[in-house]
Amino acid sequence: MLQFDQWWFGSRTKFDDEEDMAFPGYDFQDEELSRRATETTQNFMDNTGVLCLSASAKHPKLWELYAAGGRGVCIKLESDFIVAPDDGPFKVSYADDPKPLWKAFRDNPNPLLYLLQKKRRWSYQSEWRCIRTWNPGEPPTVGLHRMLTKRALAGLVFGWNTSVAERLEVVGRLRGGEWWRQPKLPEPLKLGLQEAQLVGGSIQLFDWP
Repeated sequence: MLQFDQWWFGSRTKFDDEEDMAFPGYDFQDEELSRRATETTQNFMDNTGVLCLSASAKHPKLWELYAAGGRGVCIKLESDFIVAPDDGPFKVSYADDPKPLWKAFRDNPNPLLYLLQKKRRWSYQSEWRCIRTWNPGEPPTVGLHRMLTKRALAGLVFGWNTSVAERLEVVGRLRGGEWWRQPKLPEPLKLGLQEAQLVGGSIQLFDWP
């Protein structure tokens, strides 16, 4: 992602949470119509690309699950420059209430509820997400996409189990500065670089020299 400025927008079918973006269905009198409409809506959700982000760089479980237990890197992004405003980022809400069926000619919830609500057990993720809407007849928006502008990348946090050599390799990929938010950086490159340390079961962030 860092080298080619290509960012992965995944499909909900590959999410950890199988209930995430699973459409509950329509409440129409015609059961066959409800079934077909539900299938069409779920197909729309399955083919829509989602970039999952977190407001937190300090939760140990996030580092364990998504950064290989401290062997990976946390990428810090400036939210205003990731995607076009209509595509997010949107804040995910957490509630255990079931998502209601969509009813014809009645008051229904904001459609974003079906895209942005997860069960409370996932609340540690503090998730925000960018959504590239899929239009039927076009290729799915699941896959690699460029950021809106070259100002999106704001910094990196190296995991505690990354080696100095690995960190320097990543830094070396940044020296061209084509999409770093401040392209002309002084040497040595220090701005926005931190390391995460696991201290007593919690994560602390320190500037990386």
